[in-house]
Amino acid sequence: MKQVKYSIFCLCLLSGFRLFPQSNNPYNNFTIRTLTPDDGLSQGSNYFRYEDSQGFMWLTANDALNRYDGKMVKVYNLDKYFKDCPPLQQGYGFAEDNESNIYVGSTRGLYIYHRNTDKFTLKKIFTSPDEVAMPIAFKGGKIWCFNRVWQLSTYDVKTCKVEMITQMELKPIASLNIYASSRVFYARYPFIDNENTIWMISVDNIAAYSISKKNIAYPLQLQKVIGKFNFMSCLYDTMSNKILFSSEERVLEYEIKKTQFKSFKRSFNDFHVAVYDAIRIRAADNVIKMIDEILAGKVFKEFTENEFRDKINRFFVSQMFDKSGNLWINVNGQGLLILNFHPSLMHTKPDNSLGDRYRMKYGVQSFGELPNGDILIHPVILLHNEKIVDTLPSKFKELISYRKSIDSFRNGLWYYWEYKYKDIENLIFFSDKKNKISLVIDRTNEDIKHLADLVVLPDGRILCSLSKGLSWLIPEKKSFHQINSLKLEEPFKINLLSNKRVAVSYIGNDMRLIQILPGDDIKIIKTILPGIQSYYIQEDLKRNQYWVGTNQGIYVLDKSLNPIKKFDANNGMAGTNIYGLLLDDSGNVWCSHQHGLSSIDAESYHIINYDKEDGIQDWDFNNRSFYKAKDGTLYFGGVSGFNYFKPPLKLSTYTKPEVYIDEILVNHKLYLPDTNANLIQLLNLNYTQNNISVKAMVKDLANGTLRQLIYRLESVDTTWKFLPDKSPILFNNLAPGSYTLEMGVYDKFNSVMHCQKTIAIYISTPFYKRIWFIVIMTILFTAIFLWQYNRRKLLKHKRVFEQQLALEAQRNKITADLHDDIGATLSSLQVNSNIANQLLEKNKEQAKLVLKKIEEQSQNLSDKIGDFIWSMKPGKDEFMSLSNRIKTFASDILGSTDIHYIINIDKEIDSLNIDISMRKNIVLITKEAINNAAKYSKALNIIIEIVHEKEDIILSVADDGIGMNANENNFTGNGLNNMQKRAEELNGEFKIISSPNQGTKILVKFKIIDIY
Repeated sequence: MKQVKYSIFCLCLLSGFRLFPQSNNPYNNFTIRTLTPDDGLSQGSNYFRYEDSQGFMWLTANDALNRYDGKMVKVYNLDKYFKDCPPLQQGYGFAEDNESNIYVGSTRGLYIYHRNTDKFTLKKIFTSPDEVAMPIAFKGGKIWCFNRVWQLSTYDVKTCKVEMITQMELKPIASLNIYASSRVFYARYPFIDNENTIWMISVDNIAAYSISKKNIAYPLQLQKVIGKFNFMSCLYDTMSNKILFSSEERVLEYEIKKTQFKSFKRSFNDFHVAVYDAIRIRAADNVIKMIDEILAGKVFKEFTENEFRDKINRFFVSQMFDKSGNLWINVNGQGLLILNFHPSLMHTKPDNSLGDRYRMKYGVQSFGELPNGDILIHPVILLHNEKIVDTLPSKFKELISYRKSIDSFRNGLWYYWEYKYKDIENLIFFSDKKNKISLVIDRTNEDIKHLADLVVLPDGRILCSLSKGLSWLIPEKKSFHQINSLKLEEPFKINLLSNKRVAVSYIGNDMRLIQILPGDDIKIIKTILPGIQSYYIQEDLKRNQYWVGTNQGIYVLDKSLNPIKKFDANNGMAGTNIYGLLLDDSGNVWCSHQHGLSSIDAESYHIINYDKEDGIQDWDFNNRSFYKAKDGTLYFGGVSGFNYFKPPLKLSTYTKPEVYIDEILVNHKLYLPDTNANLIQLLNLNYTQNNISVKAMVKDLANGTLRQLIYRLESVDTTWKFLPDKSPILFNNLAPGSYTLEMGVYDKFNSVMHCQKTIAIYISTPFYKRIWFIVIMTILFTAIFLWQYNRRKLLKHKRVFEQQLALEAQRNKITADLHDDIGATLSSLQVNSNIANQLLEKNKEQAKLVLKKIEEQSQNLSDKIGDFIWSMKPGKDEFMSLSNRIKTFASDILGSTDIHYIINIDKEIDSLNIDISMRKNIVLITKEAINNAAKYSKALNIIIEIVHEKEDIILSVADDGIGMNANENNFTGNGLNNMQKRAEELNGEFKIISSPNQGTKILVKFKIIDIY
């Protein structure tokens, strides 16, 4: 049961002290927000906190160290944050040196957070009786530390030297665990005073070590303070230079200058006086009263006195004010309460703050203002000096839930029910001057069945919107006079304008601008925004323009009621269905809708949307629930209460919001992992490192939840982008080049966006895209091209030259052949002709034989000349191909014999561009081989083959004749010798494969010589 009650207690605290009765509530000038594991804390219990010089709040827990920036929590529990040491779990105390490095106590020693690297190292300070080291403060370039047996040591931040100073004669700290005893030492943590004296307080004694004098004093013994003390807490006030020590029954005040104690009796039991006095010193009077009542146990009636004392001790074990004046309170196991005593952006009151007996279903419906400035809020709230009053004057008891309209002409208020109900007066007038209530029209009058709106004109006439249309209220006759000239039913809202004009809105119809004429008549001047469901209109006399609230957003109209501009979700408005519309004293527009509140600057048209972080009562507001008081305060009612504020609204800043870079990833890996990302100003990357993630936040402890980070990539983005909460800035596949990442803090109260922090990003161009590479490759390819061109040209010239040499050699060879062969034949013909001429007369038979020989020689000579002429013709223009030439003379030689022959010549032989000598030798070798076979082989079959294999030509002539002995090296006959010589001219191989009665095969193999 106790645990259940304590849970209820903590829940009430976390939900904003909802168990506080609101009657006569003096605690309206503070707001409460929570920080729990849902917000990122590693654990709900936090016993030590420290606000560093950089604007972070450090929080210890049992499992990790947490760092809070005002919006997000960073948990230091991963190995990557700890260099050569185990991760820090529970921390005990903080200190900070002049370079903003943080020192955290632990059971393993002193953990040092190095700001420049965003990493921790561990330093051993004590070894006996254990390694516990807890920092007290940074003084004289040294971190002063103590342990459980009150030993005092220093750590020099420059030299890293540890020096043992002394040991206090105090009772050892039994345990560091919060659950070990109700007398935990956290509330008695050592400190250094203005005189450079270190104060250490055990459970029953006090010790003071003077850093300058290097001596120890025990003030209780020196002052001979009588009595036994069990100290619970202590507080040092730097302004008065006094220390307060709290025991179970008394409070000791020690004045350091006078070295004197004063003893006071405790005002209530079991409370840490240090905490109480801190609040009294720092807080305003109304907060003091609140804290007094909380601590005295007078508020939470669900707890018995003993239960409350037990829980409140633990509740206030660890608390402190931050530099902006917020009070941080640990709710054990559940998180932190942060009490902000500064004025809130907009005031919020709940509709059910007075309890169930006044609670109504639809929230706040209307507002009314009394002559003394008090505001009456429908259903049951009276706001007096910004305080909700529970006990209302009896004259308002029955009127407070009515809709209200001010009647300045009659010095009173009109109260009316929108619908007719049994036993309820529909229309009532309360005269403040006469201090009485006058019944005007009761529930029996059928004319007032549906009274939607009532306005009092400056001249005192009262215009009402009834179900049948507009009507004048005649108070003296307690009746209505319907305006028959305007035959439009169900008017919704009557909007007062200047120059005796009103704008009347209708449900399902257009808004009409109406001129009030003398004699209670009216005239329709113009239809406003035809075809658009309009509800409200406000007139800006200074700028001579109008603002209209519709179901499609806000319209601004010129003096002729023509649209100038429209505001809706497309250009920044959070809501489109307008429920309320007001102009502040500067002419700026304020409107309520289905998604909060919005304002529009009348000059710049800058839109500001207000959400729950700004204090709106809820997302949804109510129709016609808005009011502007005489002092300029604006009121808007909604489903869960109402908001009121006096423009302009400005966010109070106690620390300058700052963009902070927490982590930079390049290709999913930490960039410069040993450097604090916030110090990195340049990313120098190669072209493969083009995926970048930047984890950034806005650091502002006081107003972090209201801040938003903006960013853009210069030269790529022209407009600022808003970074969603807990999201990194991502750039994927960035092209090579130079960029600048600009980051800033968005202030929605100021339309100007400016850069606060930049990171230069340089992604190198791939080497194959760089100018020098392109130039080199261009030169190289040009050189290769020219070399190839010149080489081909040289080779061509060389080939032409070689061909010329070959032709010359062929000419010489042909000349030699003609001289040796044909010339010899011609000489023989000449000789034989002379012999034949001489024998004609002497021996005719012998002359015939010589003439026969001359004929054979002439025929042979003709064939040789033909072969020479054929071989010298260009191959491409040749009429008879090589294969045809061979077939022709084979047919001539073998056609008249009984020898069967076969010719196989590869088709590509004819297409080869071979030189003259090779052509001639092929033909002559083939002809010689066929002649020999025809004359001497006695063969029945001859096979002639010419084959092209890769770069070789293989010529073979084979017969099945009588053969010969091929092993004999000396071949007889000119034919075989000629063939061998011609094969040698081709640089080829010449073989004769033969054996007796096995036929003969002539084989020649040689390389192709292309003439081109």
